[in-house]
Amino acid sequence: MAASSPGALRSLAAIAAGSAAAGFGWSAGRDIYRKGKEWILPVIAFVAVAGGAGYAAWNLSRGHHSPSVLRVIGAMLAAAGSLTLCVILVAVLGQPQPGRPNSDAGGLLGIALLVHAASAVIGLLVGLAQRGRRVRTFALERDNLAFMDANGIRDVGGREETFVDAVGNELKLDDVRRDAMVFRVQGRRGARAYVDLDASGRMIAYRPPP
Repeated sequence: MAASSPGALRSLAAIAAGSAAAGFGWSAGRDIYRKGKEWILPVIAFVAVAGGAGYAAWNLSRGHHSPSVLRVIGAMLAAAGSLTLCVILVAVLGQPQPGRPNSDAGGLLGIALLVHAASAVIGLLVGLAQRGRRVRTFALERDNLAFMDANGIRDVGGREETFVDAVGNELKLDDVRRDAMVFRVQGRRGARAYVDLDASGRMIAYRPPP
């Protein structure tokens, strides 16, 4: 039996698996801009340079429900955009300015590329550190969805999320314990149904109301 509303069932599966100050006026802000306009653009560009590659590496390495071409394209665009900003940053800082010695464009480019690479490495390491737990959680969610499908538990929608088991009992989630999910049974005062969980949050048995 196919689940009728993957969104609500996925939410249920995930629950089991996861058992400046006001007085600082316009003039002050304008003064700051005037004094800092020479470095505002480079700082913004530097942050973008440092963040784009890191975000791309992190997002690709941290693990997801399923592969996605759009995710890969988005990561490539983020990395390419940050590299482009890297070049722009070097061009802006490398321009001669009155009263300032000429900058070494080659040295600036090297520093920017080093920051770019370091950001990617940090993003990759953070993503890999998160990957194991995320992948295990997604696997649990898939197992729990398969369990509910095998036991005929489906979502029937409504303002309050209501589930129906194979024999037609309407269930509403009442409590989540370490060992079970507890459901109230609509129309049967005091009746409860249970989905037993193992220590990892995997659904292992359905106990319908007596």
